Amino acid sequence: QILAEPLFRKALSLAIDRTRFASGFTSAGEPGYGILNEMYIYDPYEGLSYRQSEGAKNALVQLYGLEGKHFSDPYAAITGYDPLLARQYLQQSYEQTTASGLYDGESPIVLQLSVFQNEDIYVQMYHFLRDALESACRGTGYEGKVTLEMVVDEDYYAAMESGLTDIIFSTWGGDAYNPYGVLYNCYCDAGVREYPNQMEYGFDAAKV
Repeated sequence: QILAEPLFRKALSLAIDRTRFASGFTSAGEPGYGILNEMYIYDPYEGLSYRQSEGAKNALVQLYGLEGKHFSDPYAAITGYDPLLARQYLQQSYEQTTASGLYDGESPIVLQLSVFQNEDIYVQMYHFLRDALESACRGTGYEGKVTLEMVVDEDYYAAMESGLTDIIFSTWGGDAYNPYGVLYNCYCDAGVREYPNQMEYGFDAAKV
């Protein structure tokens, strides 16, 4: 249930050093800060990338709280990694969840990461994420109470769709000339694919 709390999710995101993850576990990957990357073209006549548009840049600058900061180029300063802010969000989350009764403040919280196989690369990625999460929790009310558990499940997509796991590694393709496609394919599809809304268990696109 703790993943339903927005501040906890923000903290988990900010606790991950994307640059280290991408360079350590992918052959040619780069860190991503939003859903749409450089591949998506919003103006096919000029070949203009959505990610390079001012609107797209400003959206991420605002998302990571860099507007008004002393950067010559706030967009270029985005790393997606801020362990101090992650720790601050976690403490706020702890205070809010205990006050609301979502969390009793003491019980162990085990988040399940489902992976396809027990290969060394998956184990390494799991340890990287577990260490990032547990490190961010230090000094907060969650310290010593939150951890990540790896579970091998060859049908992990179905488990995610059914709400039987918490976190998976996933990829998606998309039409470079249709930036909206990735949003529908991953989040807003009412059920025409094998795994409708595979990223958002409990979100009914047919009604919302």
